[in-house]
Amino acid sequence: MATVMSSVLLKLVFPPPASAVVSAVMVGSFLVLTYCGVSEMIGKHLNYSKFWNAATEKQKNKNIKLSSRVGMVLLYGPGFLAGAASFWLYPNEGLRSTLLNSAVTLHYFKRLFEDIYSNFYIK
Repeated sequence: MATVMSSVLLKLVFPPPASAVVSAVMVGSFLVLTYCGVSEMIGKHLNYSKFWNAATEKQKNKNIKLSSRVGMVLLYGPGFLAGAASFWLYPNEGLRSTLLNSAVTLHYFKRLFEDIYSNFYIK
């Protein structure tokens, strides 16, 4: 039983990166995300923030105005399409890859479904 459990666990655990470039990109991404998170916490918001409308009045007049539904569909659509295409592009990559592809695809499908059909259940 223990060997079966350990082999399943080894199939799911992410192996270390194969190259220095991948390691450097991972470290860089972590540092940028950490900086953005700390900036949000101390009140230095990005132009788009779900916590505060940080754009100045002059910036608001120059921006393209979209409804939130259209904006979210434009943001979530490519993620869903990439997740769905990954099943076709990488059909038999193993259990970990299938779980990841399924999670990404279902996540973005759920988001799209909520945005497109939200007016049917919200009154």
